[in-house]
Amino acid sequence: MSTQLDALPVEMLAHVALFLDRHTERTSVRTRDESLLVLRSVSRACLDAVRRAIKSHPRNQVTFYRDVTTQKVTTVGAVLGSGCERLAYRGDHKGTSPEGLSALRQFVVDTQGRLRELSLCASSISAQLLLEICSACPQLKELSAGYGLPNILRADVDDLAAALSRSCPLLESVEIETDAPWSPAETYAMHFPNLKYLSLEAADESLVDYQPARFDKIEATARQCVGAETLSLDRCSVYPAL
Repeated sequence: MSTQLDALPVEMLAHVALFLDRHTERTSVRTRDESLLVLRSVSRACLDAVRRAIKSHPRNQVTFYRDVTTQKVTTVGAVLGSGCERLAYRGDHKGTSPEGLSALRQFVVDTQGRLRELSLCASSISAQLLLEICSACPQLKELSAGYGLPNILRADVDDLAAALSRSCPLLESVEIETDAPWSPAETYAMHFPNLKYLSLEAADESLVDYQPARFDKIEATARQCVGAETLSLDRCSVYPAL
């Protein structure tokens, strides 16, 4: 089979690769058709063809679940990384190995700055590593790091948010897990001037009739996020002072 494929020009092989693995744009490595991964293993010419094709491939999202191996992350990154625009990592509450976190970082590097959306949960990733990963994503528009991230929870949210904003100035949607009860508009939203959605909901979901009261932070958010299109007041009690 490899001999027959090798007889084709790489450009033609790349065109063929565009029609593989197209059953869905949102792909889980748990259930995905692995045609592209198989094709790259056939020969050197096929590997080159897949690398060319993936940048124009219609499927541009990859999701890793907690049972994914470090080798799997590395392999998928080498093949699909350059075409990935949306990456989700659903880790294990028991923690992610240093090797796994390193592979995740390399996957993001392999996207060559094309990543637009990044979602992380249930991981022992550190604030420093999160910043390193985001520094490789200058075009990032959506960042979700709001659940099951104990090291992010313990980080200084002001310092972290300011650094994230410098690395990813185009962010329009941000979720950061914090140990404070206050809303995003009272903690970190002011660091992201391009936000489209502002929330005064308490971070602690058990709070009902929450009264936003950090007026200086809310004012800073309102002044910075002038392009915001939506304001959420769910589970809030709005008083004249606000």
